[in-house]
Amino acid sequence: MILFSGGFRLALLRERLEPALSGVDVVFGDGPGVPAAVRFAVREPHRPLVLGAACLEPTTLSAAASAEIAARGDEPPSPDAVALLRALHLFSPRALADDAFATAALDRLRRFPPEVPGVDEPVEPELLAAVPVPCLVLAYAQDALTPPHQVRESAARIPGARVCELDLGHGGAIEDPAPVVAAVTGFLAEVGVACAGRS
Repeated sequence: MILFSGGFRLALLRERLEPALSGVDVVFGDGPGVPAAVRFAVREPHRPLVLGAACLEPTTLSAAASAEIAARGDEPPSPDAVALLRALHLFSPRALADDAFATAALDRLRRFPPEVPGVDEPVEPELLAAVPVPCLVLAYAQDALTPPHQVRESAARIPGARVCELDLGHGGAIEDPAPVVAAVTGFLAEVGVACAGRS
């Protein structure tokens, strides 16, 4: 698997998702890594493409978050505040209502440097239209930053793209990798790509 994301999200995806998809020949772009994954798939059209939280333009919430981040200037936030912001950004209300999940998520998120998370870069429509490989676009039903209707709009620009909506938050593959892995392996079986160690 070739994985594109950004900063702490990339580290969490490597920890949570990569073990389940090791040996799988796919390009996976999540959130801030979607534009780079799409560019890679256009430039190197040899593997299917999976995108999570793909957007054409920032939503009101992500634009407000970007403005707040810019307004902070050099004022460093505390690690606890950053962990809380990241948890609210990535996970669904359902997941965060589970105290054990929330405690583990906050502990995991405190490990990363105290920098406020950025806002996902939009994907240019002409770039999406140029995707030459089979593509699965993951929409997360509880994602307030990149809502499913916006993900479907992005997916509609990719020739032949399939959309799979999962009941997760913005960081779906980090929140609960199992349904993401099931969606990816099912998609790969449909397009005829073998998954090592899976039947």
